[in-house]
Amino acid sequence: MDILSGLYIDRSYLSELLDEPSICIQMTLWNIMCHFHFAVL
Repeated sequence: MDILSGLYIDRSYLSELLDEPSICIQMTLWNIMCHFHFAVL
């Protein structure tokens, strides 16, 4: 759960950092985190 919380916090932080710049980047990060999550499971 700590790992997921950390990823979620990082995503929120990145969202604030990027704000509008590019949804593509956010989707890429989301895909990477999803693959990482499934890899951990």
